[in-house]
Amino acid sequence: MTKTSNLNYMKMIEKDIFDELMSTEIKINAWAIWDKETMKFPYTGWEKLRKRLTTDVIFLGLNPSKKLNKVRNFHSKSVGDTRLMEAILGIPGENSNGKELKNISGGFMTDLLDVIESDSLKVDTNSASFDHFENVLNKLDEPQYHIICFGNKVFDAVRGWLTNQQILSDDIVKCNSISVGYNVTLYKVMHYSYRFDKNIIGDQLQYLDELIGKKRSQR
Repeated sequence: MTKTSNLNYMKMIEKDIFDELMSTEIKINAWAIWDKETMKFPYTGWEKLRKRLTTDVIFLGLNPSKKLNKVRNFHSKSVGDTRLMEAILGIPGENSNGKELKNISGGFMTDLLDVIESDSLKVDTNSASFDHFENVLNKLDEPQYHIICFGNKVFDAVRGWLTNQQILSDDIVKCNSISVGYNVTLYKVMHYSYRFDKNIIGDQLQYLDELIGKKRSQR
């Protein structure tokens, strides 16, 4: 049986579910936890690690830009992955005010498509299957999800999968899954690898961290 977290707004994942989601054969899955020095996912003792996992928050990318061999998705030493880590873990600098975003830190991370392509314009979302994504939601088993989409393309694709949409702002939509009874709030942020102008994902995630914290307190 899934135990209730001591934070009382979400459940604590069981180890067999965690192991299944983090299978070595499913490199696109990860969690928003990093070793600050190596950028790798820190496999610490299970009970300690378990308390850091935030199962009602999903970070959703479009697809892997390159083959994931020994590195977990979102956990390479690339500029974009480093920027994302700094923003979420609160590493002082241009991407963070120095405070960990505790309402979203530890969230589950994955991609919508398991297609290797560095040019997002070449990625076809029309044929996207949501089977993988719904399987993740089923296993995490939360009644309410906060899904943070990296960029316009994945945000628009996911909106096509959801129903009963209530637009709260240009970048926030409250909705439901078509096939199962999840309550979903969908958020759009700048892609963490965007480099053609100032990247403001740190500011955006800080705002969402505060917003999600307020939403949880109202449950």
